[in-house]
Amino acid sequence: MSAGEHLGLVSWTRFKPDEKFYLSEYMRVFMERLGYQLKIYEVMDGRKLVPYQCAVVRWEWSQLRASFHEAFLVQKVAYRRANGGPKSPNLIE
Repeated sequence: MSAGEHLGLVSWTRFKPDEKFYLSEYMRVFMERLGYQLKIYEVMDGRKLVPYQCAVVRWEWSQLRASFHEAFLVQKVAYRRANGGPKSPNLIE
């Protein structure tokens, strides 16, 4: 995957295709593979978030946000190549 070589991302692995998707777990694994530790929460204000949501401390996110987005763009390209079509996962803050 030449698009990610400058980031040390040389291959793409599908994230647990046979299990239910949880954004918190995906983000935890994604950031760890980039070499970062980010506290990711599945609960906010005492309420459990739905599987496609997670919460992070704003200050911590602001430190890692640019690195995440750069790698996430590479991941989106790899996703489209592996699955075809113009659509890929997206993250809304």
